[in-house]
Amino acid sequence: MATEARPAEISKTTERGGSRLRPWLVLVLLAAILLVFINKAMTIDDPLFIWTAQHLQKHPGDPFGFEKQWFAISQSGLEIVQNPPLTSYWLALAGLVTWNEWWLHLAMLPFALLTVWGTIRLARLVGADPFWAALLTVGTAGFLVSSTTVMCDVTMTCGFVWTIVLWLEGMNRRSMGILVAAAVVAGLTMFAKYFGLALVPLLATYTIIRERQPTRSLWPLAVTMAMILAWHSWTENLYGLSHVLGASQYATKFKEHFDSMGRYYAGVAFLGGCILWPLVVALGRGGWIGRFVLLLAMPLGAILFDGLYIGKEQHAPSPPTTSYLLGAIFFAAGAAVFWLLGTYWWRNRHKPEAWLLGLWSLGTIIFLIFVNWTVAARSLLPMIPALAVMAAMRDGNEDEKWRQPARDKIRAVKPQLALLLPAAGAIGLVVALATTWADADWAGKIRDQAARLTAEYKAQGKEIRFQGHWGWQYYMQLYGGRIIDSRAVQYVQYAQEYDPVPANGVMLMPGNNCNEWPPNPALWRHAGTVEDQSGAGIYVMDSGCNAGYYSHILGLLPLAFTTEKPDKYYIFEAVGGAPRGATPIPYR
Repeated sequence: MATEARPAEISKTTERGGSRLRPWLVLVLLAAILLVFINKAMTIDDPLFIWTAQHLQKHPGDPFGFEKQWFAISQSGLEIVQNPPLTSYWLALAGLVTWNEWWLHLAMLPFALLTVWGTIRLARLVGADPFWAALLTVGTAGFLVSSTTVMCDVTMTCGFVWTIVLWLEGMNRRSMGILVAAAVVAGLTMFAKYFGLALVPLLATYTIIRERQPTRSLWPLAVTMAMILAWHSWTENLYGLSHVLGASQYATKFKEHFDSMGRYYAGVAFLGGCILWPLVVALGRGGWIGRFVLLLAMPLGAILFDGLYIGKEQHAPSPPTTSYLLGAIFFAAGAAVFWLLGTYWWRNRHKPEAWLLGLWSLGTIIFLIFVNWTVAARSLLPMIPALAVMAAMRDGNEDEKWRQPARDKIRAVKPQLALLLPAAGAIGLVVALATTWADADWAGKIRDQAARLTAEYKAQGKEIRFQGHWGWQYYMQLYGGRIIDSRAVQYVQYAQEYDPVPANGVMLMPGNNCNEWPPNPALWRHAGTVEDQSGAGIYVMDSGCNAGYYSHILGLLPLAFTTEKPDKYYIFEAVGGAPRGATPIPYR
């Protein structure tokens, strides 16, 4: 009796000639795109990873033994750094050459390329088209924007994908050595970001489903668990608190403050807005019932957005009309992600690989919406390669076609669907490029304003203070500004005793930021406002537009579009002879 070909064997049979070279063109495309953004300014949590790396150069055995005013009051690194330090160790090595932006981005570029290479290998192992799996991965805002940062998300995703690839190859070859290598990579993935812990139950579940019973193949996971326990014990002995437990407590603590119906809408909208192409795939493959449901999801998305938008309870101005349109499209695209995930699993539920990809994606969604303290685009990054592989299955995932001879497999694709993946890839890539450019433009203008304003007031002999967070804090400190304690902004007595206001002081504040408090009018008077229009009116972080790519706290959508809302930078000058007991007033 002839044995049925495994997906990996089918992949090798159906890829001939130039088709085996096509996936590598995606790597060339990705490298070219990332080189365009090689000098992108540091943004969001990039500074935390750089400061940790700079500290590690002097104290390699004490990753969190420093203090910073990240939340506007002085705190230890253990309190403010919630991710393990693998990425910062890598940046510390890069920083031995220079801390310039282009060099740090160049140092991080291999992780993005390795993630896509791993996706190509994964696609071949499960019988998907590696070219389309790679292109659909790159063609998402969730992946492309994260690849232009120096944060740990792409590092972790790279390890996640390669752990799966090595585990599948180890299982196929019955090689304990490869399985142990996969377990070690899983442990390193956890050292990049704690979401890597999900690999242990995921691989254990897949192995049991595949072997139909617990087997010796599970033993290598003990290596991963040993690495996790060693890190837990080491940080507990060093700091008196396990960093693993501290990070989980941090997520739980802040999640309670931001848990609302808005986060569930944002979870669906972020899935759609940061990936988007599943909407094209679902409309093409879903049949008339599926298309009707997805089209119905669009007005529902707009209605929910209207009822939940950030600022509604505070009677803030309504967001731009375009935000309602994007809310409708993103919500429908998020519903399409669930459609793609559900239909793929149902049609292939007898295959262990379907359980692997399905649980991989479902676990990421649960973390995005229900576990993490905020809904953020980078939290959904780990599932993008898995979802791309599902969409790139050559046969459209119909079970009966798996039993056809391998040479007839490509011919089995329906002619009317021939342009489906090219259309999905093109639309996804355009939106991903626009989002990446908008993010880089926002970060660059913050850097430019920090440089210009500090230079201007230094020339006037002013002592520069500032409020604000993220990349603004990084560049303000780099250019000689000093962050002001939040208590000294609001309370006269605290300012007089602990953080005196200089007589010739000036305080700079960006309007589109966080960790800012209204200045006390007895200490600071408003002296001017600088406006800076976002490029092409695309916003990734702005509560006025409801754009919150990095956190749904600022917006229910990962991006928004408007030409009517420039970014503002507020300038305050010190007030002499401040009376005691004055109360703060809003500045916006």
